[in-house]
Amino acid sequence: MTTIPKPGFWNLLPVQSLDWRLSVQQEFSGLAGGDVLRADVGASLWTADVGLAPMTPATAATIRTLLMQLERPGVSFLAYDLASQYPAAGGGSGAQGTVDSVDLAASEIRVAGLPAGYEITAGDYVEIQYGANPLRYGLHRYTGDVTANAQGTAALTGVVPAPRAGIVAGSLVDFARRKVARQPRGKAAHPVTSASGEERSGRRGSTRAASARNRQCRAPAPPCR
Repeated sequence: MTTIPKPGFWNLLPVQSLDWRLSVQQEFSGLAGGDVLRADVGASLWTADVGLAPMTPATAATIRTLLMQLERPGVSFLAYDLASQYPAAGGGSGAQGTVDSVDLAASEIRVAGLPAGYEITAGDYVEIQYGANPLRYGLHRYTGDVTANAQGTAALTGVVPAPRAGIVAGSLVDFARRKVARQPRGKAAHPVTSASGEERSGRRGSTRAASARNRQCRAPAPPCR
């Protein structure tokens, strides 16, 4: 997987609306007694519906060129939830640490190297970078409240989705603008020019919203004015 060459691609998009959520892949089976069995059939993926604000033709041309890169197979870009860029108690700033240990069964990540007293509360995002060639990004949300002790260690028990195999001690943990790698699914929609010279989004994709997934997404189309 190749990350899109332009640095800060996600920050260049004039995002007007964003619905960021976790999509689970499960199957259900009903029993005669009324019980329902549920089982995971794949990894949970982050999904986002993105709406872009109107742009001038010059800005739209720049965005359109960047979107064209997403149509190449295997190309990805990094994105994060714009509505929750930092921990709620972080005062507009984040922190970094490293994985001290991982308990996959308990969905627990023990983080070391944090500032003493650093607070992580329910709903905060946690990014973990792990692996090499390619570098992978694990994006999780914490479901509890914890404060780093005097040694800068905090145990995050109950993160969703559950940590994936491959996360090991020493992996980087980031609490600022936590991001996830995304790949496009389908073709990006690009603006077209009308007879009057105004640009508007074409019909090849959604002009208001686009579906984005962790390693499966559709790039948004830039509407213009």
